[in-house]
Amino acid sequence: MIAPRPLPGIDPLHLAGDPAAARIVVAMSGGVDSSVAAGLLKEAGHDVVGITLQLYDHGQASGSKGACCAGRDIGDARKVAAHLGIAHYVLDFEQRFREAVIDDFAASYIAGETPVPCVQCNQKVKFRDLLGMARELGAAAMATGHYVRVLKGPRGFELRQPVDGSRDQSWFLFATTREELDFLRFPLGGMTKADVRAHGRRLGLPVADKADSQDICFVPKGHYSTVINTLRPGASGPGEFVGLDGRVLGRHDGIAHYTIGQRKGLGVGARGTESEPRFVVALDAARARVVVGPRDALATQVVRLRDVNWLGDGLEPEAGLEVFARIRSSSPPVAARLARAEDGGWALEFAGTQFGVSPGQACVFYADGNGAARVLGGGWIARAEREALGVAAAAAEEVFRSRSRRTLRSTRKPHPEVRAQRASKEALGYTGSFHDHPSRRPEGGPPQDEGCGWGASPARSADRFDQLDVLLQQLVHELADGGAACRRTGLQKSQNLWFQMDRPNQHGRFAIEFAALGVGQIVLVLHAILSLARGLAHTSVSRVWSAFAPR
Repeated sequence: MIAPRPLPGIDPLHLAGDPAAARIVVAMSGGVDSSVAAGLLKEAGHDVVGITLQLYDHGQASGSKGACCAGRDIGDARKVAAHLGIAHYVLDFEQRFREAVIDDFAASYIAGETPVPCVQCNQKVKFRDLLGMARELGAAAMATGHYVRVLKGPRGFELRQPVDGSRDQSWFLFATTREELDFLRFPLGGMTKADVRAHGRRLGLPVADKADSQDICFVPKGHYSTVINTLRPGASGPGEFVGLDGRVLGRHDGIAHYTIGQRKGLGVGARGTESEPRFVVALDAARARVVVGPRDALATQVVRLRDVNWLGDGLEPEAGLEVFARIRSSSPPVAARLARAEDGGWALEFAGTQFGVSPGQACVFYADGNGAARVLGGGWIARAEREALGVAAAAAEEVFRSRSRRTLRSTRKPHPEVRAQRASKEALGYTGSFHDHPSRRPEGGPPQDEGCGWGASPARSADRFDQLDVLLQQLVHELADGGAACRRTGLQKSQNLWFQMDRPNQHGRFAIEFAALGVGQIVLVLHAILSLARGLAHTSVSRVWSAFAPR
């Protein structure tokens, strides 16, 4: 008979002196993890005090089996404390929790972000207010049941990933400060979940086989839109689904119902000859618009960060530092590089393309990707740079994907001056042309403005419109190339992008310059050009050019 392997013990606590003289406050949620942490610390001889926080008005959530810190959990924590023979207190933190977590959660969704309330709870309640309470109780440390490790390094305590990678909660603790890290202990970091449950049964805990929490504690059954509507009635009103080109595709009940990268439940999927499914690629809170497009429109390699917390060596990271980063708790760390943005903040450039990055998410840095890495810190995602680095190309695909392209050809011999202009355009990489003919102008005179189509026949007008489309496509691709240049040259905020073409009613050339324009302005200019182009059935095309010529 094979003897059962011995269960691993708690991680080193690095507390000097007699364990009985070292009081440890344990944050007890009523679940198996924090209960086992309290039991093992009691078994090790420490003076253990359990504290449970009442964080919200339980109401409907009190009967939720999958929610952390629900009403029944307080009763479970009391039962465990009584079984272990330790002191236990329940503290009313409802007002603080609402101000620091719940209100921020609702405001973030209404603003089009995807918040992470569990990180906010750790950062603003458990590791700030509760930690202060533990100090007031004379504790030498505060312990929780999180699956993460705190190990002593050459320059102090280091936050590291746990042994059980499937239970890794380090992503949720990136905002922990150095001062807090010196006081926190995580006894379960060297165990698997199976080990923890085995300890719970060995200790006779009434919650040894209790199901794990899955939902956000104050969001019963995962219906977060219900919570938002209750807290902020009418704040997230109905609006429009729009495509990347601005076409209205349908109506929605409020942007708080949607997140970046969402595909299901939109009601505006691919139609007709379209084969690609549609995803939420942007949320425009100001205009209550949900922007949808193909998956490629979600691609990004650069994210801007705010409120970066650094736990690595030194006071702050070095620009150009190579790290491994996670933008979701369930995703593996991927190679990335930290860079200083021109506004003094931080940006992260991924080695590969990322999809579905949303403002409000956490981005956490690790020293390597081996699964037991040191946590170097992290920050909140302010925005993804997909607008500046590729949305122009995605917009071009969306606009022109459903339109059949005619072969541009001319059966009329162009005037020598027009041939010279065409040659100069071809030298610039543009192969389209404006038609002209000596019969359309006074003898010997320069090419004339003939209006949309420069002629009378509908077929010829259609040819002119196609040529205009080609110019617009070229302009969009120039923008996309400029975005790539921005990425290569170190996150430049803007790029001078020149697109040269002939003006049909005068000699020489002019250029449209997009210099120091924000992303939204560039997209608006493109949309304006496209809208004007569609309305030029009987209007002089040269007026469009003059409208956008530099003054």
